[in-house]
Amino acid sequence: MKKHYLICLTVIPLLVGVAAHVLTRQVRGQKPRIEAPPVIDLGLQEKGNLVNVEFTITNTGGRPLELWNFRSGCTCLALERRSDSGSENLQRELLVPGQELQVVARVAIRGQAGGLFQNVIEFQTNDPRRPSAHVEIVARIEGKVVSFPAELYLGTLPRGQPLTQTIEIRDLGRSASCTLARVESNAPEHIRVKALRHQRRPADPDNLALGMTIGEVDIEVVSPHVAGVLDAHLLVFEQGVEQALFTIPVRGTVQPRVQVSPAAIVLPRVTGDGPIYAATCICRSTDGKPLRVVPDLMPPSLTVTFPEKESNASPTRTFVVEWQAARGADRDQPQTLTVRLQVTTDDQVETVTIPVSIRPLE
Repeated sequence: MKKHYLICLTVIPLLVGVAAHVLTRQVRGQKPRIEAPPVIDLGLQEKGNLVNVEFTITNTGGRPLELWNFRSGCTCLALERRSDSGSENLQRELLVPGQELQVVARVAIRGQAGGLFQNVIEFQTNDPRRPSAHVEIVARIEGKVVSFPAELYLGTLPRGQPLTQTIEIRDLGRSASCTLARVESNAPEHIRVKALRHQRRPADPDNLALGMTIGEVDIEVVSPHVAGVLDAHLLVFEQGVEQALFTIPVRGTVQPRVQVSPAAIVLPRVTGDGPIYAATCICRSTDGKPLRVVPDLMPPSLTVTFPEKESNASPTRTFVVEWQAARGADRDQPQTLTVRLQVTTDDQVETVTIPVSIRPLE
């Protein structure tokens, strides 16, 4: 009898404890429970990078989990939810037990090179343990090597004439030091690298955030003899790396030898005094050299006249284009005719064309 009494004294408290534990788990299981990463480390990121960060929020409890009031402390971060149809804005979300929510955060890395990027995503929940939840996103900001200017725009270039430019290469706080090896041109017939001078000095002693100048590149630009667009680039290489560190676009426009203004004509022109069937044009040498203009292959209904006497030293020539309506075979129909001129400068002859749109009056 005493033995059974001792057994009861031992077993009953144990059973009560087990029952309490089971009951506690059941009670807990009847509540929503959020699981989300407290911190997401993006590692080393260059300043200015746009990074897509994905993480999962899970309801591990036994009741629906409500999430709302998603926000971040910076405009550099945008939040969306991943769905079968793509991405949608995060609003008020409801997760049944066991359900997951895929969150996409688009993060723009800001701050100083060598510093730490930190941003916090906060939101409200109905989990009694975590009524206010947050996920912190961190990164170490990596500097980079860039050129000043980042793009060399040369504007309008004189045809066939060389000009020189200097480009500065700066290290904006990269964790691994950079030693420049060479600079190459993808169009050496027009963009020639003359020298690469290694430097190691602050770009601006009063503003160290502008980085260190580690090199200067002297280039010579020889524009094409043909008018058009110059579109080339330089490739910057560092020692020990086969792939180019970055490229520097070099762009400009090569002006033609001769320009005519206006470049196109519409006749007749309607004015308050009636229609005008003629237009005055100016032909100009872009090199400032004397030119000679001669009409060539004119349509029967168009004439070109020169109101001023030709000067052997003038880089410009004024002429008048006139539509002789009575001579046109289809004078009642809209049409486009062409004035063709032979222009001579420096013993070189160029053909210049001017489209003339005929719009007969009703």
